[in-house]
Amino acid sequence: MLHIMSYMRPLGFIALFIAAFTWGLDLAHFMPPVHVLHREAFEPLAKEIEQSTKGDLTIKIFPAGQLGAGPVQQYKRAIDGVADISFVVVQYVSTIFPRTMLLTLPGVADSAVEATEKAWRIYEPLLKSEAVFSEALDLLLLLAGEL
Repeated sequence: MLHIMSYMRPLGFIALFIAAFTWGLDLAHFMPPVHVLHREAFEPLAKEIEQSTKGDLTIKIFPAGQLGAGPVQQYKRAIDGVADISFVVVQYVSTIFPRTMLLTLPGVADSAVEATEKAWRIYEPLLKSEAVFSEALDLLLLLAGEL
């Protein structure tokens, strides 16, 4: 089992900003519902947020490119407002995230945990400017050898 959730920042604080209404977010990704990230990261995240906000905030997951096919277009889905959250593989959009791509090179990190920690240390000064019209909900780098 991947321990992805341990690297995702808790989002329970969002409930403090939601008054007496229900708010839903759409999460888009290109992988099928049987993919390990869908089962072990996205579904538990949606469930945890709904439980911690007592249903005031929900996340509806659109797997398998339901909001638009292909991994390359996932960043565009969020930018265009088609999805509130999208899963982006920086290698597919390397021209948009050239600095972030450097973290995926061999030898930069020995594990996904190390790469993620390095990314968060340099996010504000070096990486944030790459995501011009978006905000990092969470920055999680997975090295292919760890899947």
